[in-house]
Amino acid sequence: MPGEKRKKGGSSEGSEEERKEIDWFSEYLTLMKENRDLAVSNKELTMKLELANNELLSSKSMLTARGVIEYFEKQSRSMMPANLRTGSREKKWEWIFNNDNDFHKEIRTRIGHSMNAKDIGNLVAGVFSNDSFTVVPYFSKHRGVEIDTNDYTIDEIHFLRALCATIPCTLNEI
Repeated sequence: MPGEKRKKGGSSEGSEEERKEIDWFSEYLTLMKENRDLAVSNKELTMKLELANNELLSSKSMLTARGVIEYFEKQSRSMMPANLRTGSREKKWEWIFNNDNDFHKEIRTRIGHSMNAKDIGNLVAGVFSNDSFTVVPYFSKHRGVEIDTNDYTIDEIHFLRALCATIPCTLNEI
């Protein structure tokens, strides 16, 4: 078996050490298989959650860039300080960026460390105002949020990718 080491000598002590090493290697292989199975299961659950969120957003007519911004804001509202709940959208998103670890990580992954909280607030304002002019001919929960990449800057697209990954929901770029 790969990974096994043989000891010289035929003492019973050596054999016990050999068995312990084989047991360790078998345990390692078992745990690796379990880890792989959990990763597959996690991926399947994430895909099901994404589809369920697409359906939820569709039922609320929120399968737009503007809709996912409003949806995530509402989800984050209960954790926000009271003075921010009625404040500007930019201030809310500055707070979300600084306090939602998953969203912060997604932004860092897609945009990098050049963005700060104020930049995120400004990006949201840009996406939100831009999307108000976008007409979506139909909603499809399977296609998720559809955006025309010609209507958004690269940073706005990365922001929407990060937001949809955090929710999670599908982002379809056309």
